[in-house]
Amino acid sequence: MVNALREDQMTIHFHGGPIWAGKGGSNDELIKALYRNGGAFISFARPGQLKKISLFPSDIRLDNGAYSDWDKARKKQKRVDWNARRIKFYDFVGQWYSRIEWFLIPDVIEGTEEENDAQLNLVPEWLKPKAVPVWHSDESIKRLIRLAETYEWVAIGCCGPHRTIRTPTWEKRMDEAFTELYIKRNIDVKIHGLRMLDGRVLSMYPFASADSTNVAMNVPKTEKRFPEIKDKLARTAVLRAAIEKVHPPSVPEWVQMKMKEPAQAGFLLDIVQDKKMEITADKDRVPSSYGGSNTPADQRDLWRTPPAIFASLDAEFCFQLDAAAAQHNALCRRFITVEKNTLETPWADYVNVPGYVWLNPPYSDIMPFVKKAAAEIANQIGTIMLVPADTSVGWFKEAIQTASEVRFITAGRLAFINPVTGKPVCGNNKGSMLIIWRPYPRTHCHFATVERDELMAFGAKLLARREAA
Repeated sequence: MVNALREDQMTIHFHGGPIWAGKGGSNDELIKALYRNGGAFISFARPGQLKKISLFPSDIRLDNGAYSDWDKARKKQKRVDWNARRIKFYDFVGQWYSRIEWFLIPDVIEGTEEENDAQLNLVPEWLKPKAVPVWHSDESIKRLIRLAETYEWVAIGCCGPHRTIRTPTWEKRMDEAFTELYIKRNIDVKIHGLRMLDGRVLSMYPFASADSTNVAMNVPKTEKRFPEIKDKLARTAVLRAAIEKVHPPSVPEWVQMKMKEPAQAGFLLDIVQDKKMEITADKDRVPSSYGGSNTPADQRDLWRTPPAIFASLDAEFCFQLDAAAAQHNALCRRFITVEKNTLETPWADYVNVPGYVWLNPPYSDIMPFVKKAAAEIANQIGTIMLVPADTSVGWFKEAIQTASEVRFITAGRLAFINPVTGKPVCGNNKGSMLIIWRPYPRTHCHFATVERDELMAFGAKLLARREAA
């Protein structure tokens, strides 16, 4: 089995499909951009792209497709033959068993608890190690507890009055479920949220993972989300990055959040004291969202670009100036330190025009550097700026008005160099992108992608040659 991540870096975000490029486009490129080094949640109802996805390093889970078949039958006013589809499904699972992480046990949509319990007993013995049951939100909490005490994973599907996520009724039910699992009983179980890969949902509860078809559905809708981005490959990368920027709280973090809610605090405190649960915060870690940082404030703007990434880009652009550097971490012979104030310094004093400048700006305040890069175009000076892959912020909207290209670094996150230890640090909570201002007349802003590992490999070869010379 191909493992996309180590055990301690479990994949959280699982994307459904299929994803289509449309007329004249390449489905293969979109598949690669969406699933490489990520999570794939493939439905038995639409498995056509599974073979191509399986060629990439990715974590694959199989959806039994019950909801799709049920919804289709409902619209045609027909009934689903659950027994017939179960046999076909297990044949399908058997073909892919060695490649998948787990699969959903077939469930009976709008069936009784007894009907769904019966499905658990029909799983072929040799497939059981990777079988995951579904608990429907309109079923009893008692059944959820029974599943959680039996299986390592339980998937939650929203049904009946809780079908629409983020409603008060849905939220109340999720509170009941997670409180029972992690507060009252402290069960060691992982919860997967079916169709819950929504940042507003994922940040609310301690899901171990979740899925949705959000990216595949929104890539073609160029007039809705990110209308300024028309290229479908770029849209795939942007939408994936936007979803994966949000991470769920851990169980202790979630309990602490609930304790701060006035209506919940007394209730939860009683439970914690009764069960003598000791919940402590990890003082060395500050829970952060995509826009947050775990780095001390005095070091936050001092992290250095990975040398292999810079070498790869330097081969393309031949940088003459590192426009935001310190004496100890400058990447070019010519550089501007914070004391010289790059925003006020004419870059033409350092650059033979037309030429390019490298800029990894302080992430605490990017907007002034965007405006500086745009202004230097008039002096025939181009800028390559490495920034977080966040398209929701004001400086990104400002940048694409003047930049020639936005190049998303996909299939992995950069390990920046710690300013204290001088060593690369993994676990960056942000993706990265390059914003490129070329020192020539601009026609439009082009959107493209480049894989992190390809950049790193190319740069590493260049560095090795230099050291050998």
